[in-house]
Amino acid sequence: MRVYKKTLLSMMLATTILFGSACGNGTSNVNEGSTTEMESSTATESKTETIDYDSIIAQLEDTDSPSFADFNSITMDGKVVDESIIKEKKLTMVNVWATFCGYCIDEMPHLNELNQEYADQGFQVIGAITDVLNSNGTVIDSQMDLAKEIVAKTGVEYPTLLPTNDLIRMLLGGVSSVPATIFVDSDGNLVGDGYLGAKSKADWEKIIQEKLKEVQS
Repeated sequence: MRVYKKTLLSMMLATTILFGSACGNGTSNVNEGSTTEMESSTATESKTETIDYDSIIAQLEDTDSPSFADFNSITMDGKVVDESIIKEKKLTMVNVWATFCGYCIDEMPHLNELNQEYADQGFQVIGAITDVLNSNGTVIDSQMDLAKEIVAKTGVEYPTLLPTNDLIRMLLGGVSSVPATIFVDSDGNLVGDGYLGAKSKADWEKIIQEKLKEVQS
């Protein structure tokens, strides 16, 4: 029998998170002072294609009651997405991270490997970054550059969602530390518990296998 919870995400993240290695203050999207070892080389790296995120975000329509069954957002590469990105797979792992969180960055290469290795079983990973927007909803260019460099250096190929209004209301507003991870089925329903903190590839693989069995039962 499937064990599902509806997408009352802030409640779930406050009450059913399973703990691991995490960084505090993960929900702040006004974090212009965030740094990692990678930041020192950002200025010397060639700039990627310029995307007018602010214009794209301004055109997004906020959903009345956003959930993974009904939402609008934008990826780091400038693509507007909605709930159809969830419907494409049986199981989606949503991993919330921030540029200042070493634990987040360390596990990202493993998440990318799992995204590839379990793709043929209807599984995917989607990232959600917390700290690239100002309090007024505009992009912090330096933070976006840093986030892009982290994604490039960790080899991440799965999409990363920006903290748009819908995403904040349905997920990020309930996250107090990062990384935080939830799993949803193709209808946007939560599958089992959420997880606070980084895990080894082997530990995530065991969890993914168990949750794939839940959605296929």
